Amino acid sequence: MDCCQSRAAQNRHEHCILALRTPMDRPQNFVRTTPVALPLHTWLKPAIIALAGFVLLLAGWYAAQVVVLDYRASAAIDASVARVAAPLRPEDTIQVSVRGAGVQLMGAQLYRTDAGDNSKRSAEQAVPVRLEPSADEGTWQVVAINGTTLLATDGAYRLALRVAAPRPALPLPRTDVVERQYRFTSVPSPHAAVPTTTLQPRWAEPVSFTWSARSSQRRSSLPRPCGRGWTALIRRVPGSSLAKPTEPV
Repeated sequence: MDCCQSRAAQNRHEHCILALRTPMDRPQNFVRTTPVALPLHTWLKPAIIALAGFVLLLAGWYAAQVVVLDYRASAAIDASVARVAAPLRPEDTIQVSVRGAGVQLMGAQLYRTDAGDNSKRSAEQAVPVRLEPSADEGTWQVVAINGTTLLATDGAYRLALRVAAPRPALPLPRTDVVERQYRFTSVPSPHAAVPTTTLQPRWAEPVSFTWSARSSQRRSSLPRPCGRGWTALIRRVPGSSLAKPTEPV
């Protein structure tokens, strides 16, 4: 009886010692497992790999846009009036061209301002024009809608072009509208270069004047008609002033 009681007391003592053990006293092979640790570890790593691959793919797509749209096939806009150093003649033509990946010419508009010898310019007016494709790809000629001459003398012109060009963006390239302007002038209209002072030619003395236009430069002399008709004919030239011819001495 005493032996059984002593064994029971020993078992209770060992049970109390096991209950009072700290986590550091537990056996090394004791591992507490949670039911969510294994599933989280299984899907988190593939998700990180997929996200990194998507980011790399997106970066490669943007870099390809930059290479093509900014370097290899960048937008280029040109006009024949961009490099003119002298006024244009009415028979001269105007050509525009665009180059680049996805670049489109949306329209062109020509404006004119009258510029005469008095250095005063009138209000700017639009000239009706249209774009006519030429034999070269991406090149157009600016022509008048009514079929007349595009340019006229004594004019200051402004050519405005509207071009749509793609630009690098995510997820797809965006389209920007670019406007380019070119300014030029036309040749002045021919006018007679006559003396501004009052002339008093003698009887039968010729009076001459020249024209300002090189293509039609000429020197004219008027014969001696009868009476006052000679003086009236000379006065029809703008800027001239001629007195009545004197009688021969």
